[in-house]
Amino acid sequence: MCQAARGGAMFSTYETQGEFLDAVSAVLDDDGASGDLQSALLSGIAIADDDLRTGKQAEALALNLKVGTWVIRDDDVPVIQALGAIAAAVAASLATGGLALPSVAVAVTAFADLCWRAWRKGARLTESELAVYGFLAAQGPMNEETLRSRLAEDDRGVSSDTLSATLNHLSAFDISDGHVVALVAKETDGTWRARKI
Repeated sequence: MCQAARGGAMFSTYETQGEFLDAVSAVLDDDGASGDLQSALLSGIAIADDDLRTGKQAEALALNLKVGTWVIRDDDVPVIQALGAIAAAVAASLATGGLALPSVAVAVTAFADLCWRAWRKGARLTESELAVYGFLAAQGPMNEETLRSRLAEDDRGVSSDTLSATLNHLSAFDISDGHVVALVAKETDGTWRARKI
């Protein structure tokens, strides 16, 4: 691992994906994420990372550039911590609903994949936006009332107006490169679903 600074921001670089995932795991360990939950989170982050790197490698090959190392920036750490906390809430909600442990792990992996992918593509989500996006990613399409009750189970109670505003913001989200993307979409039946970007 190498630590460096660029433009006042600190970041750590890793030579292999394994070292990178070990560093992510250390952040999750500090927050007390359980072993099974942590494995599912790491799987999702690895899937997103692989896909993102494959796209960058194809672009780099076309431009004759070298693809660099794995990086964790200072601003990634709170997101990793938030993913751990939200994943625990998602897993508890799914388990309470009677979903079997392997299915819970699959849902948490999908949640981590979508959230990490969006973050790495420049969607600077707040923790409350991550929670809304994450619950939709892990638990599938939901109407606003069901989503609000799931968030409330995790002590993330929000008013109907706040949740509606958050969903509308996520449906036309400005990412850091200036593009507007739809992280969530409203279906014809009135339910909301998470979208992969």
